[in-house]
Amino acid sequence: MKLKDVAARSSGPNKHTFEVEIKNLGIPLKNVQVALRGFYQGTITLLLEQLLFDEVVPPGGSLEKGMMAKFALRQIDFDKTRLACLAAFNQPETSNIDICVASNGSVVKFFRLDRRWESIRQKWNDFASRLNQKLSTVKYQKGKPYIKTNDWVPVFSDRHFQLKLFIQYVTTPLDDFPKPPMIQPQGILASAGAKLAPAPPVTPTP
Repeated sequence: MKLKDVAARSSGPNKHTFEVEIKNLGIPLKNVQVALRGFYQGTITLLLEQLLFDEVVPPGGSLEKGMMAKFALRQIDFDKTRLACLAAFNQPETSNIDICVASNGSVVKFFRLDRRWESIRQKWNDFASRLNQKLSTVKYQKGKPYIKTNDWVPVFSDRHFQLKLFIQYVTTPLDDFPKPPMIQPQGILASAGAKLAPAPPVTPTP
């Protein structure tokens, strides 16, 4: 079993997800379930839902060798009890946070969300992103310029940070988010003489 991807994603206000993608490298698995687990004054567990648009494996079907499936926590599914459980994962006292994969009720594999050296990894990733942006090049396709960014400097995979980001999205009221800043051109865009432009406003959905 391989953990392909862990990411916090957003498609708009109050439309946040914490997505986990797995790939089976062994024998076929029936009735696969994925859960987020941790220990905070007892074991806390949040079961992820298989995304309906994932057509690789039908819900309840068999995850054959080489197949992938995607599961997620969705903000729209959270009530007060699940929000309290989610917030507990962000407590400093919470330990042994992992993503647990089970088949037919038995644990197959778990992946630890390690938060050791998290601040150092984030500083390095910020540095690497800025450097990769500076190393971007302008290419032309059918006479139109576009910016090509090459990942010359590698970044660390930080699964625990993705969980923290999702918790922040879900537990922070929309009114408490800072106002959209002015977008400051950097790197190639700045050298090309791009002007400042206001970020698009965030409007709550009815």
